Amino acid sequence: MTRSTAPGRTRPRPRPRPGPWRRAAAALLALAVLPAAACTGTPPAGPPAGPAAPGPDAADRTLTVATGSDLSGTGVRRRLILDWAARNRVRVRIVRLSDDADRQRSQLVAALQSRTGRYDVVNLDVTWTAEFADGGLIQPLHGSGFADLLDHDTWPAAAGTARRGGRIWAVPWNTDVGLLYYRRDLLPPDRYPPPRSWDDLAAATARFARSPERALPAGQHVRAGLLTQLKEYEGLTVNTLEAVWRGGGRVVDDRGRVAVGSAAAQAGLDSLLYARRDGGGGLPLLGADSLRADESASLRRFLAGESLYLRNWPYAYGQLKDARDKPEDRSAAGRADYGVLRLPWASALGGQNLAVAAGSAHRALAEQLVADLTGPQAERCLFAGGFAPARPSALTGRCRPGDPEPDPAYTAALRDSLDRARARPATPYYAAFTRDVQDTVAAVLRGTAPAAPAATVLADRLRRSLSGH
Repeated sequence: MTRSTAPGRTRPRPRPRPGPWRRAAAALLALAVLPAAACTGTPPAGPPAGPAAPGPDAADRTLTVATGSDLSGTGVRRRLILDWAARNRVRVRIVRLSDDADRQRSQLVAALQSRTGRYDVVNLDVTWTAEFADGGLIQPLHGSGFADLLDHDTWPAAAGTARRGGRIWAVPWNTDVGLLYYRRDLLPPDRYPPPRSWDDLAAATARFARSPERALPAGQHVRAGLLTQLKEYEGLTVNTLEAVWRGGGRVVDDRGRVAVGSAAAQAGLDSLLYARRDGGGGLPLLGADSLRADESASLRRFLAGESLYLRNWPYAYGQLKDARDKPEDRSAAGRADYGVLRLPWASALGGQNLAVAAGSAHRALAEQLVADLTGPQAERCLFAGGFAPARPSALTGRCRPGDPEPDPAYTAALRDSLDRARARPATPYYAAFTRDVQDTVAAVLRGTAPAAPAATVLADRLRRSLSGH
């Protein structure tokens, strides 16, 4: 995603209801603690280290950073942290949280509420910042440069996730946005121009079903036009929001009021259901495989040649590029080729925000780390390492001298999608919100929904959950 968490990218369906936080302190026993002194062998991926700053013995200045794993496969986020620690003679303890988003949130809540984790900096999914701020688990940031960064060099949708009640509670570290990947070898541009709408995707799918490309060896594996993430987890919430938006509706308005009961919202939800029907030639736009798919599963199926298009996050770009450029495949006839485009509709924003824990004993030092990790050069290194940077300026320039220039088609698709991205609702009851969205829409897709329109049922449920009931 998210990952996003994106998001990790795979975000199972959250079940905690609003109310007092559960004290899941026992879950902390499973955390893997990685001292900075133990990390050797791999040169930092971040900016070149400058001279170490003077200061007391590192043992007297130890920061604890709690974060999920780095799903980019490059380890760039971890190396940026350790590079800052080496330059500033600060010992950093990195606590790796669960890859299960629900457990990760519970671990953070338990540790921050009880102060047992003694965390200084926490890496939060963008949808958690409001809850953690309202709950007193993180503290406002006071550094003078944070407001300027959010106002002038952060994607607006991402900047909005860091503020609440007129104060800055976090800084976007990396962002995430949906992109449209496609089979360039099966979709020649003279017959398949870049799709600009959901209907364009449906038309391209029907055209391919009747085309000579369908009979090619590579085309015989295609089972659907599009693969996306409709498994009952956070990916379903993201796809639901995007469906409502492309139908012209809204789930929640600018004042936080439920607005999903409209005819436009219902039309967007219907598009998911109708897309599973055969559009001609035995090829639906959305196949049943999407109902069981998260980000990883949909990417695997796309690599196996089962669809023409894939909606996924930026991390998929690197994996598709690696698959295309495998040395053993370079001379293979009919080798799959992949392209990337902006998503033809507004994407739900993913990503992570860095915040300072309310109980930190090293507030000033923690803010220094946050400022460095979200600085322009660190953001360029995040981009080079497979993440979508939170700073638009990081899409130009290099992490290190001699690095190759980013793929211009990928950069353009990323920029265009981020320019149109929308944030998910900022609410302390987000866990209940996403649960209700998933329950309602999953029933529609399974064919077990009540007779009432899905938009009406969802509106009734969200009015209760978003009011804290």
